[in-house]
Amino acid sequence: MQITFVQAVLITLFSVFSNLMFPLFGDIGGYFGIGRPLVAGTIVGAILGDIKTGMLIGATLNAVYMNSQAVGNVMSSDVTMAGYTATALAMAGGSDTAMALALSIPIGIFGALLFTAQNAVCVFVSHWCDKYAEKGDTRSMWIFGIIIPAIIFNAIRFLTTFPVIYYGAQYSSAIEAWMPEAVTNAMGVVGGILPAVGMALLLKVMVTKPSHWCFFLFGFIAYAVLGIGSVPLTILAIVVAIILDELRNKNSDDTLESLE
Repeated sequence: MQITFVQAVLITLFSVFSNLMFPLFGDIGGYFGIGRPLVAGTIVGAILGDIKTGMLIGATLNAVYMNSQAVGNVMSSDVTMAGYTATALAMAGGSDTAMALALSIPIGIFGALLFTAQNAVCVFVSHWCDKYAEKGDTRSMWIFGIIIPAIIFNAIRFLTTFPVIYYGAQYSSAIEAWMPEAVTNAMGVVGGILPAVGMALLLKVMVTKPSHWCFFLFGFIAYAVLGIGSVPLTILAIVVAIILDELRNKNSDDTLESLE
């Protein structure tokens, strides 16, 4: 699959929009919305004309980065860059999910380093606000504290992401064909392990009591053994969560009444 100039620009723009510094969407609509690999894969698939493949790749990447969070403006891996760039390159190279997983790791690490560099560059401009703050010039404070850093931040993101998507896509198929079969098989094995690692990291955060494993085992048996689909199983999980929440609230109210 060949990625055109316009397609590369669109994918890069969405990658920029999904970043924290773009004010239109905010954290919820940006980083926690279109920045998720599943959504990113869907958007890339729509731009490249194959939504199904984009969603499949995005869902696989989403399992790996399910527990990835930026703490204190420091991230271990850039989920948004990994989602958009790896999906685009994988679809250009033959829509291989294992290839997308293998590419997402170094791309995500590079994105995290780039994110730190972007913040470091913007800090120099932000310090210019000090002299305008002393004068009480709020307009200049807004320009040098918000607008100019946002432009620089997103310009760096665009100028580094676009060449990777546009030029990298032209050589991804040739690189994949050049790879020895052993390397390709190894990428497939690693690609199969990474979603399990992502799920394990998520469980490490979510499972705080031994009794919580009951819910995990219930979902696993319902899906893997009983063959219940993911959509009805999700609806069932929401119903169970609502019932448990109502019971917990009722017990809390009863306890308060007894204390009164």
